[in-house]
Amino acid sequence: MRTLRTLIVAVALLSAPLVSQASAAERTDFTGVWITDKGDGATEIRPCGDGLCGYIYAILSVPDPSLPQRDNRNEKAELRKRPLCGLQVLGGLKKVSENAFGDGWVYDPETGKSYSVEITVQGKTLSVRGYIGTKLMGRTVQWTRAAAAPKKCSPPA
Repeated sequence: MRTLRTLIVAVALLSAPLVSQASAAERTDFTGVWITDKGDGATEIRPCGDGLCGYIYAILSVPDPSLPQRDNRNEKAELRKRPLCGLQVLGGLKKVSENAFGDGWVYDPETGKSYSVEITVQGKTLSVRGYIGTKLMGRTVQWTRAAAAPKKCSPPA
């Protein structure tokens, strides 16, 4: 009995660093598929050069499924015909601290505008702070890590 108890304690002590490392990795893992704050889309964040980039992975709420989803609200008229599916919406993100990437840009297809951005992660929540000029003049939204990746969209032919 004593040997069994010693073995259980030893296993628990040896596995504790693995559990805390996994928790730390989960807290700082930016890559993966994230559901937007409104639940209408999903963005895949992945490594890109020395930093991170994000691309529209799925469009979850389609106002009119018979129409192709295009970047209709872009401030630049020549970009309004490009498909939303696969569109890069985050770029230039560099690691600025243990749990933050910044110095990049975010594109909001709803407004057709780009903003400076900083993202931070804690567990299954990604805080996306878009701003103009200074971080004080911005807005933060919360994205949620997808438990299972939704069906990936396909750009129109």
